[in-house]
Amino acid sequence: MPSNLETVLFLHIPKTGGLTLRGIIEDQYSKDERLKYPRLQPARFHSLPKRKLTSLRCVYGHFGYGIHSTLHQPFTYITMLRNPVERVISTYYFVLQNPQNRLHHQVKQMSFEQFVASDLPVVSNHQTRLISGKPIPHLALAKKHLNQHFSIVGITDMYAQSIFLMSQRFGWKNVQYTKKNKTKHRLKQEDFSQETIATIRKRNELDLALYDYAKDRLQRQLHSLDSVSKKELERFTLQQHIT
Repeated sequence: MPSNLETVLFLHIPKTGGLTLRGIIEDQYSKDERLKYPRLQPARFHSLPKRKLTSLRCVYGHFGYGIHSTLHQPFTYITMLRNPVERVISTYYFVLQNPQNRLHHQVKQMSFEQFVASDLPVVSNHQTRLISGKPIPHLALAKKHLNQHFSIVGITDMYAQSIFLMSQRFGWKNVQYTKKNKTKHRLKQEDFSQETIATIRKRNELDLALYDYAKDRLQRQLHSLDSVSKKELERFTLQQHIT
């Protein structure tokens, strides 16, 4: 049964397919029902009057776990996770190609190997950092948060399945999407040396573990669908591939 009583908190991790999901959200909720989290001025969100907060059905944006402490109503988090190696590669080329990105001036001076070895937070266990809600990423805490407060954790390479579960949970209607914000002209994993890929994996051991944990959880949720829902999922997935 759809749950329309919870305020949905979409924790948007960069380069996981979140902009596409944001577009879906903006189609499902009116301007009065949704709020884009003011990342550069978070105090604006936390100082909103109770009447405004309780009217929100969805908050979305780049924030870490913990913003629910400001709310006065039931809530649930959702997010998308991506294979950490793919996410790091995509992040580098996205930042490089977008002068308006806040990291562009710094990253444009770096080779990919320098970027991977840098101390930028986006390079190392960033998904675990955001979901644990701590400056230093904490895997056990991130898993605890997923289990307690995340109803759906989508996986980028299982996008249609992830969106289907969200639609089913929240009663979203007529969902269709075209993937947005794809990074163009980026190299693939096989284009890099084994040493470079090994460095990414080493620096993202927590994210790799969290990704595997969340993917297994998603697969179990899909497996537990009833026969009618599984047929609806099959039709939904086919429809997205056609469009």
